[in-house]
Amino acid sequence: MPGQKNLSQADEPLFKKVWLSLLIAILLCILFAGLWWILKKQEEANRRKAIAVEAQKALDIIHVDINNRIQSLQRMVNRWEIRGGTPEQEFISDAQAHLSDDPGYQAIEWVDESFQVRWIIPLAGNESAQDLNLAFEEHRRIALEVARERRQKFPSRLFRGLFFLHRYQPSVEQVFS
Repeated sequence: MPGQKNLSQADEPLFKKVWLSLLIAILLCILFAGLWWILKKQEEANRRKAIAVEAQKALDIIHVDINNRIQSLQRMVNRWEIRGGTPEQEFISDAQAHLSDDPGYQAIEWVDESFQVRWIIPLAGNESAQDLNLAFEEHRRIALEVARERRQKFPSRLFRGLFFLHRYQPSVEQVFS
């Protein structure tokens, strides 16, 4: 039996080599899995940053567009102030020109000092807003009054879950009356 002892002593280095190889393979797999996980997390963080940058660009574009629209509408307000009012047909003509030159409006409205919608261009599809009191809820009335005092714009949800941007641009006549 001394021959068998020599045989298992000969197998021992082979056995150690196999285990060592398996251990190295397992460690490499763990290392690669860890690196893969880190890269995935980094890729996800980069993707989120890229989305945030694109979202900010979109917000900037929207902000510029809204400000340009407000400046354009301000010219209608200025004419109203200079003349002490605007005839309805002229208001309709100006509003239609805005709608055709600057798509994206649902409607342009003239709202009186009591927050009643008086004129709507176009009326078709917006009939439900005709003679609507925009201050029909307490929080809306407060927001409209604050906007009037500060001459600001504010978003609100009016109908069918749609958002609208209101800008209160009182004429000088409305401020002093």
